[in-house]
Amino acid sequence: MGAPSTAVAAGALATLACCSCGGSGAPSTPPAAPAQPTALGVASGGPTTIEIATPPGIARAGKDKLQLYEAGKRDVAQSGCLACHRIGASGNDGPGPNLSQAGGRLPKQAIARTLVNPTAPMPSFRHLPQRRFHEIVSFLADLK
Repeated sequence: MGAPSTAVAAGALATLACCSCGGSGAPSTPPAAPAQPTALGVASGGPTTIEIATPPGIARAGKDKLQLYEAGKRDVAQSGCLACHRIGASGNDGPGPNLSQAGGRLPKQAIARTLVNPTAPMPSFRHLPQRRFHEIVSFLADLK
């Protein structure tokens, strides 16, 4: 077999960044920026805020829905998702898909299943407390 493609190599590097499982050896080059803080048990490895307009329907739905949306937005940003995904003007262009309209492409149940049993290199989020998992699923489902 031939050498792995650049995309495969980039995916492997993204896996290490997303999963915080860089192995026991020291990195060959020092990081360009200080390490991001760990939130919710996952090293963020990328931006920790999401710049996206609140959908008008969320704002009209009332205080409880808006609070759930904002909590999910915060949890997604702090869980390391933006290291591999883009949401609005925040995050990276891969290796994962753009999630800016995730709720328009997938029903809430499919989003939840993906978070529990994802395709590699994405880590599973089954370990999150139920409340935070619900906030993340609701936020992503509201992105249409």
